[in-house]
Amino acid sequence: MQPMGAHYAQGETRPQRVGRDPRMGQFVDAIEADMNNDHPYSPTQPGARLDCAAIVGQAAQDALNINIGSDIRSLWLNQSLTDVQSLGGAQYGDLVFTGWTGSLPKHVGVYLGSGQTLDIDRGSPSRTHNNANIVGIKRLPQ
Repeated sequence: MQPMGAHYAQGETRPQRVGRDPRMGQFVDAIEADMNNDHPYSPTQPGARLDCAAIVGQAAQDALNINIGSDIRSLWLNQSLTDVQSLGGAQYGDLVFTGWTGSLPKHVGVYLGSGQTLDIDRGSPSRTHNNANIVGIKRLPQ
């Protein structure tokens, strides 16, 4: 496995996790491990690569032993996830949904703190200064 942060853009580093829930650190580490595997292939659909929602769902299962779903619809509609009202209330490990496709978000990333989300498709942190793209933030169950 490559060292953590291998996908970060030149000059960017992962925000420090001091004082944060270690379980959320395990969750983000599991996502980054999957990203370091160049988007793993689906165990149930030969030849199909996992998308952002599937990687998030797999990481929650592997690192936290919780089933939150593995597609954008199940993540967005999951009643066990708590809505976060604003980016200012987001915590490390929260799910950040962006864009719309009909009545569902297009994409999910993971909040890292300091205004950054881990953009799972691109494999690098992306700044969340353009809050217009954020359609919702959800917190995983404890």
